[in-house]
Amino acid sequence: MNIALVMTTINIPTVLELYRRHGPDVHIIVVGDYKTDPGAAAYCHELDCHYLSVDDQKALGYKVSELIGWNCVMRRSIGVLEAVRSGADVIVTVDDDNIPKYRDYFEQVEAAFEYDVECSMAESVTGFFNLGDFAIDRYTYRGYPFTLRSKTTPYTFRDALVKVGILNGLIYGDPDISAAERIIRNPDVRVYQTRATDGIALAHDTWSPVNAQNTAWARELSPLAFCASGIGRYDDIWGSYIAQQVMSGTDYHVMFGQPHVNQKRGVNNGWKNTMRCLKDEIMGMEYTEDFIKRVKCVPMHPDDIMGNYSRIADELSMPLYIDMAIQMRAWLEDVCKIL
Repeated sequence: MNIALVMTTINIPTVLELYRRHGPDVHIIVVGDYKTDPGAAAYCHELDCHYLSVDDQKALGYKVSELIGWNCVMRRSIGVLEAVRSGADVIVTVDDDNIPKYRDYFEQVEAAFEYDVECSMAESVTGFFNLGDFAIDRYTYRGYPFTLRSKTTPYTFRDALVKVGILNGLIYGDPDISAAERIIRNPDVRVYQTRATDGIALAHDTWSPVNAQNTAWARELSPLAFCASGIGRYDDIWGSYIAQQVMSGTDYHVMFGQPHVNQKRGVNNGWKNTMRCLKDEIMGMEYTEDFIKRVKCVPMHPDDIMGNYSRIADELSMPLYIDMAIQMRAWLEDVCKIL
């Protein structure tokens, strides 16, 4: 199985030493930007990683590139396109502070996608799932509908054999939470319940926010892996809600579980950065539930991944979401050229 790992960075991504050690044959793509440390390119080349400079990205000619803009984490989408072009069967996206906990990181990714997986399948009466409910130091996953945050979510589980389309590995240490929760609680996750470490899949009628950290996509679903700019810290979250609507017309499911990473927020992620994140979350907090309603109202045609994605873009062609819809259409044109 061909696995590609994609990350963006403005630092010298020293964590790649571990990923390279754990996956000698993995195709690693690092997407640079104007603010990226000048030494990052040479460092990546030493580890046999494919570094995409600003000039490299411009030369690729992707239509969506300039629409995304620069100096933003959404540049990872260019890396995803290059992973698809390279022939990857599975595309893994990570942040440069996601440290793999175990040596068999890529073996765990491969195991989830090579065959159907036996696991627990979760359903919720609210229609939503919060991975943080299964952490001993409970937290609310970034992008979870704001009006449900204070409510207890009852889940039902059944044993299932699941075709995994999106795999979101567990994050220990600093979980992916909203800036408001980081200000108030700042949880430190050391342990998850066994059910989560063993793996939880979601029924099609139960959705969860899924970020772009420690997350793997089946190649067939790569047209859904786009993260639009202009919506703050909800780029990956809103993209994941679109993906789950499209996946409802397929046999694919979202799964949480292995592989696991540690995340430690760096010295540059202090109070000022937290406040900047809070400002970047205002639009998402206000409009996520409206966004979800609009996405859910679009009828899905069975197994028509690109067509269904395009239909959602049409639904979002209104003043509030028009920039995102324009980016989605450009992204889809780029995907169609390389698949």
